[in-house]
Amino acid sequence: MELSVFITSRVCRGLQYVFEKARIVHRDVSPSNVMMTTEGTVKLIDFGIAARSGTRESYLAGKPAYMAPEMVVEMRADQRSDIFALGTVLFEILTGERLFAGDTTTEVLEKVVAGDIPKAASINPAVPEAVEAILAKALERTPACRFVSASAMGEACEHYLYDKGYGPTNLTLKHYLASIFGRGMDNEQAADARSHEPTLIPLRDDMRRTEEGEPTRVVSPLKKVIVRAVTPKPGAIRTPKAPKS
Repeated sequence: MELSVFITSRVCRGLQYVFEKARIVHRDVSPSNVMMTTEGTVKLIDFGIAARSGTRESYLAGKPAYMAPEMVVEMRADQRSDIFALGTVLFEILTGERLFAGDTTTEVLEKVVAGDIPKAASINPAVPEAVEAILAKALERTPACRFVSASAMGEACEHYLYDKGYGPTNLTLKHYLASIFGRGMDNEQAADARSHEPTLIPLRDDMRRTEEGEPTRVVSPLKKVIVRAVTPKPGAIRTPKAPKS
C-alpha cells in the first residue's frame, strides 16, 4: 500500500517539475508511462503529446481510459487533467482493475465523463480511508475541486506516508523490486556494468525467476496492470504508441 502511494508521490514531483519549468502538461499519464529503475527511482516517460497548459485541440489526444473529463468534453488540458489521470493510475495500482473500462472507445469515454467511480476499498478492502480521500480528490470530475497542483497531490501522499515519522524511500522500492525480479535484475546489471542508467522496469510488468531459471509471471502486491490497446475510428483520436517492453 505504501509503495503504491510512494510511486504516485514521485510521479507528482515529475509533473510539478515540468509544469514549473515550462507550464507543460503531460496529457498521457498512464501505467505504461510510469517506470522504475533497478535503483528504486520512479520515472515518468513519453512526453510525445505533452502541451502547454490550457491548450485546446481539434482532436482527442491520449489514452481514452486515462483522460480527464475536460479532455473529452472541451478538448483542453491543464495541470489538473494530469492529476485526474494519475488518480486513475493509482486506482488501478491499488485494485488491479481499470477504473474506466469498456468494449469500445465510445463506451470508455462515456464512463470517463459520467460513469460511476467506486471506492477502491470496494475492490481491495486493504485500502485505508486516508488513501481513499486522496483518490476522491484527484478524481473529482470538476477540475476546480481537484488538487490545485501536482505538488499539492504529492504533499497529500507524503503526509500519508511520513506523518507517522517514517515511510518508504527509493531504497525500499529498490529492495521490493529485487524481491520480484530476483536474479534477473542482477544478470542485467552485470551484463552492462558500464551503463550509467539503471534498467527501466515498467509498472505494468511483473516477473519472477523460478529456481530453475525460467521466468514466470506473478501478480505483484503493487499491482498487475495490463495496458490494453484501444482502436479508435480513423482520425477520431490520436493515441500514442506504447513503448516497447
